[in-house]
Amino acid sequence: MHTDLYSALERIASIPRLSRYRASADTDFDVVALYCWNIALAESLMPAIAILEVTLRNSVHRTITNLEGTEWWFQEILNPRSLAIIEKIQRDLERRSGVAPSVGKVIAEINFGFWPKLFAKSYHKFWWRYPDRPLAQVLAFHPNVARDTRATFEMRLEYFAALRNRVMHQEAVFDGVTAINRPRMDLDTLHHRLLETIGWLDQDALSILMCLDRYPDVASEDGRQHIVDLLRRL
Repeated sequence: MHTDLYSALERIASIPRLSRYRASADTDFDVVALYCWNIALAESLMPAIAILEVTLRNSVHRTITNLEGTEWWFQEILNPRSLAIIEKIQRDLERRSGVAPSVGKVIAEINFGFWPKLFAKSYHKFWWRYPDRPLAQVLAFHPNVARDTRATFEMRLEYFAALRNRVMHQEAVFDGVTAINRPRMDLDTLHHRLLETIGWLDQDALSILMCLDRYPDVASEDGRQHIVDLLRRL
């Protein structure tokens, strides 16, 4: 390895950002290798995160639209805090374009952190209401939508949102991810649950993802060793 590569990484990423890697690495070389492997892991998770986000928001939107009889269901369902988020999105879109936005543009602008909140305990009666059982419609391929499914689904979405944020902000994910007030979950478990959740939402979406998903290869010992070998050639 080029003798200045670690010094360069300190300059590029900063010493505080590298501290999490230093805690799991013995040498400067190991720090660089772990940092690079983390980038590869994050990149390999992007297809699953992207497909989950699109599939989730469209499944939720389609389900509630059918139940409420309108695409503009936000005022019918959301609490004041969540509704304020949607109204701000509408105002921002209209200010930028000069015209009232379509509902599709509004849905596309909603960040991923919005969706776990929509499945919080305060919305339990809506998702479980009879005879429609909206949660079972959103999770159309779930094997058994029971009374506790809403809570477990909310928890999954919280972890996925935390993972997405860490990936998008180039944070460490190699040693797992925590969600607010929840313990650390390892990356293999998160990846498995990502795939499982996408399958609950839409089996075709899962089939598409399986053509793109490189995480198992990148996360393997061979995948990690590949990064090491590349660095040693520098």
